This record gives sequence, C-alpha cells and structure tokens, in this order.
Amino acid sequence: MKRSIFSVRDHDPDRSRSLPQLYADFIAQARHAEALGYDTFRVAEHHFHAVRPVCRHPPRRTAADL
Repeated sequence: MKRSIFSVRDHDPDRSRSLPQLYADFIAQARHAEALGYDTFRVAEHHFHAVRPVCRHPPRRTAADL
C-alpha cells in the first residue's frame, strides 16, 4: 500500500507567517514526509482564488528546492 500526504498550502495574510516562512515550513514538511517513508507528497493547485494562492506552479518550484 502506498501512503501519501496532501497539502493545501494556503497562505493567510492575517497571520504572522511570511511567504518565505510558509515555503520553508512547506519544504520541511515534504522532507519530513520523505524521511518517514511516505511515497508521495501532493500539493493542491488553486485556480481563481484571489486571496490565498501562494504560487501558480508550486510543484515545479518545490521540486527545484528539494
């Protein structure tokens, strides 16, 4: 059986976490999932969402960071 984690990765501008910190936390979560043996780390892609999208192509961007 394969196990995966799904992340929505929303950014709430009313909270104190900056976008760079959000990405750092996101990448740390993906690395931790890999260390625990998860098969995949899936990411939501938001369309037509004015307030909370972080990046138009986060999977590509994260793959470059990992």
